Amino acid sequence: MFRFPFELCRTLIYVCSFCAASHDRLRAFFALEESDEIQSKISDDDVFVDISEAYFGWKEGEATLKDINLTLRKDTLTTLMGSVGSGKSSLLSALAGKYQH
Repeated sequence: MFRFPFELCRTLIYVCSFCAASHDRLRAFFALEESDEIQSKISDDDVFVDISEAYFGWKEGEATLKDINLTLRKDTLTTLMGSVGSGKSSLLSALAGKYQH
């Protein structure tokens, strides 16, 4: 009788903690100043972004993302999905030039 409400509360707390973490990351991202540096590296002649066997990390010698292979084609929609902590935000930061390579 009392088990279901407690299980529901536990699940809600679990989900809310992930929502709060995502909210904090989004606020930090939207608080960043815009940079034209990356835009200058991309020309209209580029037909895709191709990353092969890349390693990215915040600190020298410490790879957060390892052996990344990614091809993004021009004029296509690409989705990035994964569980919490799987590296989605880190990959987007790397693509935006925030990581050392």
